[in-house]
Amino acid sequence: MVDQTTNGKPNAPVRRDPNAPPEDMVIWVFGGLYDFLNRVLELLYFLIKGIARWLKMMLESPVAIIGMGLVSFWVLVALLAPWLTGYDPNAMDTAALASAPGWFEGQHWLGTDRLGRDMWSRLIWGARTVLVVAPIAVASAYFVGCLMGMLAGYLGGWVDTVVSRISDIILSFPVLILYIILISTYGASALNIVLAVTLSASPGIGRIVRGLVLDLRSLEYVDAAKIRGEHPLYIM
Repeated sequence: MVDQTTNGKPNAPVRRDPNAPPEDMVIWVFGGLYDFLNRVLELLYFLIKGIARWLKMMLESPVAIIGMGLVSFWVLVALLAPWLTGYDPNAMDTAALASAPGWFEGQHWLGTDRLGRDMWSRLIWGARTVLVVAPIAVASAYFVGCLMGMLAGYLGGWVDTVVSRISDIILSFPVLILYIILISTYGASALNIVLAVTLSASPGIGRIVRGLVLDLRSLEYVDAAKIRGEHPLYIM
């Protein structure tokens, strides 16, 4: 209850709502929200700026333009799959087992497999699966590779030795042979494909990141962070 005065005369007391949040809590909530929005806007700014720089670099390379064209083509094919095929990719035509390609009406453009399934339909619909699995597999490989490289480069010692030896063992296998072993052992599911790509690609990425970390950890701002007592995870 607060008493206010006007021209020296006391006014009616103002009662504070007991359920109202404290003023410092309101300030803290809105301050945190303001800081969060600022960080989001900064992230969006750097993201858009980075994408624009990446597109500029890509457009300056003929090879990159060809690659973007091929990827865009398959994305378009995957999106238009229902209109580009006339057969169910899983339907079996027992009258046309392992048939040859045919271009007449009612025939299979790329033929059928030994179960009578239309190869063209399976190719087109399979593009949708690839567009989902491939980005996940690449992101997983980069995440694991960056983690391996940062740990090996920053911590050094026995951690670096163990990570480097594991990478050498994996890289000593031919990639195709490694894929065949993993897929034939555990099956050709989407998860197993992601694991196979991650296992085969992450050591190479880890080596690159390790070299970068070895160069960066001797810089002055890293030493300053160590002197301040920052946690190694924060520094990495």
